[in-house]
Amino acid sequence: MKLKDIIANLDKSKSNEDDEVYWDLEGFALELELNCHGIKQDGNNLRLKCYWIANHLCTDTWVGIRAYFLDKEFVCLSTQQGRKCDETFEWVSKDSFRNVKNYITSLQEKQEYDNDPVDFLDMEEDFGEGYPIEFTGQCLKNDVLWKGKEVTIVKDNNERYTNFHTITVVEKDTSRQVDIDVREILVPWYTR
Repeated sequence: MKLKDIIANLDKSKSNEDDEVYWDLEGFALELELNCHGIKQDGNNLRLKCYWIANHLCTDTWVGIRAYFLDKEFVCLSTQQGRKCDETFEWVSKDSFRNVKNYITSLQEKQEYDNDPVDFLDMEEDFGEGYPIEFTGQCLKNDVLWKGKEVTIVKDNNERYTNFHTITVVEKDTSRQVDIDVREILVPWYTR
């Protein structure tokens, strides 16, 4: 069957619609080289629509071949082989490409896209001496802090499936060995 015949006879029912294009235009933004994120269509005026030509379920995601229409005119075809695969687009014409790009750009302007992060870093914030860990397998350094003192981990006492928390450390100032809970230590920040 020729592509033009498939498009002319495509099932455009609600059950064959892929409604992701209504609220997620990231794939198009990347394809059209637009620097916009979080852009979505107005739910009362859905101009860009998508219908499946063929699809299958890959783990938990529907993938396959999609046909996109802008104002009921076929503009492009996309293919996605698997859920972790990129969606690739093929355009009907340069005009189709430009029309979709102009439409998405108009949405960006309409929604007054603001790319400033909600929170800014406070460079004066005190992060303390290091970070806590929960399990012995998370500790990638032997020199750590315990009760404000430097200690060296000499033994990981974890027992298969039963003990994930006990380590043996040597206090640097006294050379005393102590069994402690790994949740009581801080791993120093990776600084020089």
